[in-house]
Amino acid sequence: METNLSFDQLNSAELQELSQRIAKRRQELETSYGVINDLEMVKEAVVNDLQTEDKNSEVKNKPKSELEISQKSYIDSLPQDIRTKVEERIEIVFKQGLKKGINQAKKDLNPLELDAFHDLLANGLYEQLQARNLIK
Repeated sequence: METNLSFDQLNSAELQELSQRIAKRRQELETSYGVINDLEMVKEAVVNDLQTEDKNSEVKNKPKSELEISQKSYIDSLPQDIRTKVEERIEIVFKQGLKKGINQAKKDLNPLELDAFHDLLANGLYEQLQARNLIK
């Protein structure tokens, strides 16, 4: 998705906290499953914030298959109005912080839009975490 969003606006403290959560989860998964993809760790951290608390769900605790990791994002094929709506919610993350932005997206977006929000946010966060040397 071609976007004008600048993820370098993200709050450093929030990125640091996110990197710590990712490092802890990586250690848990590497102990159980071996090598884990960094981008998938970021996506999991964001999706956990997006999901409603579900203590009984084992699905969210399992790593994605290699097939899922290599799939191309569908965001580029979405209509412009959906992409604009998603980008506006990402802007809320920049202005009000990660948790407030995610909570607002959960309120405002339908499932398709929320999935696109997750993908765009996770990819942007991943790039920023790498740029700031907060993940491997």
